[in-house]
Amino acid sequence: MNRAPSAIIFLMVLVFTFSALSAQTNVKIDKKEFKTIEDGFKEAWENIADGDKCFSLGGGMYREAIPYYLAAIEYNPLNPELNYKTGVCCLLGDRPEQSLQFFLSSLEAKAEVAPDILILTGLSYQSNGDFSLAIDYYNRYSDVKKESGETEQRVNKYIGECKRALKMSAESMSGELVNVGVGINSEADDYAPSPAMDNTILYFTSRRSSGAGSTRNRSDMKYDESILLSKMVNGEWIPSEMAGKNLATEMNEGILHVNNTNDLMYLYAGWSGNGDIYVSQFTREKWTKPQAMPGAVNSDARETSFSVTGDGNEQFFTSDRKKGGSGGRDIWYMKKIKKDKWSSPSNLGDVVNTQGNEESVWVSPGGDTLWFSSNGRNGIGGYDIYVTCRDSLGSWTSPHNMGMPVNSQWDDMFYRPVGQDGTRAYLTSNRPGGIGGFDIYEIFMHAVDTLESVAPGLTPLIVPDSLSVPHHDQDILKMKIQFR
Repeated sequence: MNRAPSAIIFLMVLVFTFSALSAQTNVKIDKKEFKTIEDGFKEAWENIADGDKCFSLGGGMYREAIPYYLAAIEYNPLNPELNYKTGVCCLLGDRPEQSLQFFLSSLEAKAEVAPDILILTGLSYQSNGDFSLAIDYYNRYSDVKKESGETEQRVNKYIGECKRALKMSAESMSGELVNVGVGINSEADDYAPSPAMDNTILYFTSRRSSGAGSTRNRSDMKYDESILLSKMVNGEWIPSEMAGKNLATEMNEGILHVNNTNDLMYLYAGWSGNGDIYVSQFTREKWTKPQAMPGAVNSDARETSFSVTGDGNEQFFTSDRKKGGSGGRDIWYMKKIKKDKWSSPSNLGDVVNTQGNEESVWVSPGGDTLWFSSNGRNGIGGYDIYVTCRDSLGSWTSPHNMGMPVNSQWDDMFYRPVGQDGTRAYLTSNRPGGIGGFDIYEIFMHAVDTLESVAPGLTPLIVPDSLSVPHHDQDILKMKIQFR
């Protein structure tokens, strides 16, 4: 049986991709330079050795290295290499808000501690929302290194993200973003919320060690995916539990969509091919063993997200199949022709898809609105969430960035509207201040008639007069006017 990686590994190309790669040059901590006094040295050096083992593995092990390095810093808080590696682990190990102090200490002690120290310091400022200082450090790097090629392109990309973030910060919409709490979120990655039963049950994917698969995935050294659920009791989400024995394996499986009648669950099956879409049916009070989706949804490539309209007649999914694709992972579409017969997959085209990756697609019940995430557009960092609607000719409009606070300088994905008034939604983000890595949030938008009342001077998202939208999508369209 194949062991396909977690879906989220491949849909996450973090804003920190470059730093993750450059950090693998693995700056060495010199034993003689680290030693200050005899008392406590042996234990501190053992902590460095343990931290270095975790650091060398990367991925989810960056977080595991942090306590070892922090213990060593208590012995020698001024060592530049140790501060550098601690900063890297915080930045890439879900503690970005703590990374800056270590990079600044490292720079103060030794300006040339590592070739990428200025970039990493800029990334730390950017990740914590100080975009102006981030730009300063990126410019300092460019002035000193005067490089060309991929590194220069990536630094310029970061500068562009910061400039757009500064603009969006001044234009952010009125609303409140709330972490759904410890009933759902953990210190691990929790993502892909899928509300069911009138939002009294929330299915989601987690990479915590208590799942069915308690082994680490070699792709990123995090635990395999499992599908969990939490129930709403007295207005609060109670501690989560496994969603069902038939949905649990020792490999990767992730929730993608629960249909409107709450009897079909679509999921990512990491045990099939390179990662396929499967479906399970809820019958006799339990979910059945998942089966591969019929038709041509699955391919020899990897399929990672899926959504279906309320009537079940249209399917949208993401795939990195090459033939007919626009770039990395694209959004594809299939329409039911008659019972049990579907059209061939159609790529949504270059208006929606980019040369980067599109992911976490979600369609409105009436099929006229799509929410998705992309790292191939001029966003504000990592993956941003976008919205597009279908006009009267069946064509998709140019996607609009949903702005702050929906999007951040980190990865923002899995936008899931709740209800029909357009003022509530779930999303997933690894922005600072969460409980773990990726957390699930609920956003409450203040009702407004036009974007002008939120950010004067901006051009509102215009919905064509000719757009024909089913009745149950009319309220959802109201929400789109709120976003740039």
